Amino acid sequence: MIFTGKVKGTRLNLQTGFTLIEVMLVIAVISILAVVAVPKYQVLSDRYHLESSAQIVAGRLRYAKQAAMDWRKPVYVGLLNNGVQLFDDSGNPIGDFQTFDSGITFAAQPGSGLITVPGTSNVGVAFDFRGFVQASGCSSNPDFAACIPLTSSRSSQSILVNIGTGTGYVTVGAP
Repeated sequence: MIFTGKVKGTRLNLQTGFTLIEVMLVIAVISILAVVAVPKYQVLSDRYHLESSAQIVAGRLRYAKQAAMDWRKPVYVGLLNNGVQLFDDSGNPIGDFQTFDSGITFAAQPGSGLITVPGTSNVGVAFDFRGFVQASGCSSNPDFAACIPLTSSRSSQSILVNIGTGTGYVTVGAP
């Protein structure tokens, strides 16, 4: 049966679509949601990048400690503005350079306990052949041999990678 639009002599007026008011209301609601959600997403995104970069540093520190014990010689963790690199006691790179996530930077601060890596201009941390950390001590917390600050360039957020005195136990936390 074919529908012709007429029912018992009456013609149906079939109109579809949205009115201009309905469309404007939907756009207004979406705009309000976007204004609220986008800044919160940016903060979460920056925090994720900070924590990811801190885990890169923590992983390289743990690897350097284990390598120093395995090879029975000092291993240095050099920190650059945008990443981390392992070095031997002659300043030769060990392994690949690990970069931080975009927008994350490292800047050495006084009292952070970092030492100069021999043969380079980088600051960092050393592990001796027993796996003990060699650093000058973190002035903000005496329980740590070194404190490595990472900062987001998009926001004022920062995070610390802390290395325990003597044992070199690595933790990641708020500054």
